[in-house]
Amino acid sequence: HIKMKKISAIINTKNAADTLDACLSSLSFADEIIVVDMHSIDKTKAIALSHGVKFLLHDDLGFVEPARNFAIAQAKHDYVLVIDADEVISSGLQKRIQSILKEKEPADVYLIPRQNIVFGQWLKHTGWWPDYQARFFKKGSVAWSSTIHQPPTVSGKVMKLPPEESLAIVHHHYQSVLSYIERLNRYTSVQAEGLLKGYVQQVDQPALVSSFFNEFFRRFFVFFGYKDGVVGTSLSFLQASYELTVLLKMWEHLDKRSHQNEEKAVIEALCKSRSDLSYWLADWNVKNSSGLKKLYWQVRRKARW
Repeated sequence: HIKMKKISAIINTKNAADTLDACLSSLSFADEIIVVDMHSIDKTKAIALSHGVKFLLHDDLGFVEPARNFAIAQAKHDYVLVIDADEVISSGLQKRIQSILKEKEPADVYLIPRQNIVFGQWLKHTGWWPDYQARFFKKGSVAWSSTIHQPPTVSGKVMKLPPEESLAIVHHHYQSVLSYIERLNRYTSVQAEGLLKGYVQQVDQPALVSSFFNEFFRRFFVFFGYKDGVVGTSLSFLQASYELTVLLKMWEHLDKRSHQNEEKAVIEALCKSRSDLSYWLADWNVKNSSGLKKLYWQVRRKARW
């Protein structure tokens, strides 16, 4: 008989009153729950304390990564489960985690699929599934960067859970377009500020064009965003706008703004984007046609026209 190993659950919060109760309720199996709050002004603290958690404060830096490392350092058990306040541990995932804790030699890090619910819809494409997250691990095996939106560093034996809905973290992500725009504005400011450190180049017109279209093509075509309907198409445009906004905020803060007219270069960038669009449209037609029509689109894809 192998004694079940104990686990600490970590949640970082900032004005999370709308989702925190459901999150904490899904963690009832944890031996310890630690909430590290970044000075919420809603009922986050009251909700957290009603669940009997350990409640700590951390400076609000505008993004979660440093506070997450701080929270992990407070955990007293060998295994740690990190979850955001707008996420829920499904019953299937809970059972899998408990079975892992009974194993004689569990892996050091488990990559867990995440089911993202955006605008009320589970995104199965657009680069949002299975969206593996290093959230369950032996303490000391995972650490987050001090910069925004960077994947954590992992060490030791890594295992990946199957990409199944029953084993996923359920992420109630953006509830509305407004919530996306508000986070876009906040996160792009933090990201632009971080990228500006040591940045010596100018943000030019071709970069603005390519940043938008490259991200749109990646989300919409490479990650099949069109298969997620209106939500997938909308997010492809919104995330392209995110990349563009980061560059614009960098341009805005550079000491010497690029005001020169780069007419030829920007036209060339647009022509390249048009060529890329031709490729992806032809590629879609190749995948959705047969016979001579398919051969026709194969020729067009190769020629990028």
